[in-house]
Amino acid sequence: MAAIDELALQAAGFAAMDYDFLFDKVRRQLVIGYNVAQLRVDEGRYDLLASEATTVQFRRHRARKLPQESWLRSGAC
Repeated sequence: MAAIDELALQAAGFAAMDYDFLFDKVRRQLVIGYNVAQLRVDEGRYDLLASEATTVQFRRHRARKLPQESWLRSGAC
């Protein structure tokens, strides 16, 4: 039970994470990732409906954490 409780705490922490730094405000899309060694976002952007970013975008929109434009630019529409 302690391991399950720990996993639940970790999941709650991930859900509460701030993803704003992964949102490209110019292109209005999510970036693929962040390069910690170079302290910058990756060049690639998610713009396809069939990607794991779609799930992130959907959840972030439902939580009102991303602007609607990122969904409209994702190929989801």
